[in-house]
Amino acid sequence: MKRIVIVDDDILIAECMGKLLEKRLRVGVVGYAKDGEEGLKICQATQPDIAIIDLQMPKLNGISLMEELVKSLPDIRIIILSGCINPYAVWKVMQYGIHGYILKTENMETMLHGVHAVINNDHFFSSKFLIIKEKLRVDPDAFYKILSPREQEIMCIFFAGLDDEHMGRKLGITAGTVGLHRKNIRKKLQLNNDRELMGYMIKLGLNKFTPDL
Repeated sequence: MKRIVIVDDDILIAECMGKLLEKRLRVGVVGYAKDGEEGLKICQATQPDIAIIDLQMPKLNGISLMEELVKSLPDIRIIILSGCINPYAVWKVMQYGIHGYILKTENMETMLHGVHAVINNDHFFSSKFLIIKEKLRVDPDAFYKILSPREQEIMCIFFAGLDDEHMGRKLGITAGTVGLHRKNIRKKLQLNNDRELMGYMIKLGLNKFTPDL
C-alpha cells in the first residue's frame, strides 16, 4: 500500500481528499499538514511514497517545500494540487522533475486519475500546465533561458521587500553586486526600471511565491 502525506492549508479539504483517496485508490494517508514547515517535518518523519502539496501556504510555500523535499527525500514522488497556475510555478515544476500538477478546478475523477497515474510511476499534468510549459519551451526570451542562476535568485527574492544591503547579506554578496545584478536583469529583459521589473515578475506569478527569508 502506497503511503501519502497531504499538505494543504485548508485542512478540511485535505482530510476529505485523503478519505476519498483511501477509499478509491487503496492508499494510506500517514499525515496531514496545514503549512509547509509542518509538511516538511511530517514528510521527513514518515518518509511517504507520495506527497500531495498545495502551492500557496503560510510559513513555507509549496515551491519552497517542493525544493526541500527533492533535496532531503529524493525518492519521494510529488504531486502539486493547487488552484494556482502561472509560468513561474510551471518552470519550477519542470526544473525539479515533479511528477504531477493537478489543478483544483479539475473534476474529482480527473484528480483521482492523476494521483493514480503518479502512484503507478507515471506522470500527470493538467492541460493548462502543458499549455504554459509548451509556451515556455518555444519562447527564446523565457526568463530562465536568458538570466543566470544568480540573477534568477535575485529576481525571485525581489518581492521580499529587502533593500540591496539586506539582500546582499542573505546571498553572501555586497549591496553593490546586488544592484549590478538587478541592472543586468533589467537590461536582459529589456526593462527600463524597477517598476517595470516588478510588473514583469507579477506576470510570471513570482508575487505569489515570495521566498521565505
